Amino acid sequence: MTIISYATLDFNLIAASGIVKINILKKRVVVSIIEDNLDDFQVIPFSKDNSEFDREKAHELAVLIGSAYTQLEQQGEKTWSLPKGYQLIKELMHDNKRKVFGFVAQKDRQVFIIIRGTRTAYEWYNNIKIKYEVYESITGEKWGVTTEGFYSIYIDIREEIREVLQMIRRQFDHVFVAGHSLGGALATLTIPDLLDSDVLASMITVYTFASPRCGDRELASRLNDSEVRHWRIANTEDIVPTLPGATANLFSTGRELEPEREENFITKAYRDLKTKKMKTFEHTGTPIYFTVGTNSIEDNHNLEIIYMKGISKEPATIIEI
Repeated sequence: MTIISYATLDFNLIAASGIVKINILKKRVVVSIIEDNLDDFQVIPFSKDNSEFDREKAHELAVLIGSAYTQLEQQGEKTWSLPKGYQLIKELMHDNKRKVFGFVAQKDRQVFIIIRGTRTAYEWYNNIKIKYEVYESITGEKWGVTTEGFYSIYIDIREEIREVLQMIRRQFDHVFVAGHSLGGALATLTIPDLLDSDVLASMITVYTFASPRCGDRELASRLNDSEVRHWRIANTEDIVPTLPGATANLFSTGRELEPEREENFITKAYRDLKTKKMKTFEHTGTPIYFTVGTNSIEDNHNLEIIYMKGISKEPATIIEI
């Protein structure tokens, strides 16, 4: 079977020995391998009972997210382009406009806001900054608490998103927002600003893949009450959706620790966390969970192959020819 990518010259070989992905990027060849046959892994697909979940649209958006990763890899080389049929409206930049983080595109009367996940050391540094930041929408309304790391990157791209929506006002019928990993958290944070930009909730659909928790209980509750359709797709074996931890409370709320246990390292750590006022973080959106257990943390988090396997779709980087 010969397979080529939507966005780049990606040749994929699927054989009994595993899946080999070769990216040809202007005189540079990068090979990544998932060593085992997918049939060797435990695969429990998501329940198909939820008829509203659109696997075809999820696959389309995963392809676009893959294109955003390629966009970063080819930044400055002028070789990157969108899959056929999509018109680029604006690239989303952060880190003082030095790094591209995704794009806004249009196809027919649909707008696509696509945000990639972590790639650079600067972005990993932001990921692990678990200081808290109050999320304020573009109108100044406080929605709850997120992390400083998520918020600082989102602030870099939010105005560009708003400018695009103002520029193409009344030229679209629906907005799809999608992101993988860190990009999933950032995609979720777009919801208040889209609503404040006079986009109706019924015109917004968010698809997030492997997203970490992006906010505290207040933010999660308000997002869930916003009536925006949000599909949160996650592999049960992927560690990223478990972060940041749901809560720092080791014991039931209100329980007093016995004095003789105060020097226990577990209870000491618990007291330290309480002193720092660690927040309870919650997921938002409708969960679409599946189980694909591979041999590595990295592969469990893989969007193009593992996540597409989980929702019973072909790899998101490829089409048959």
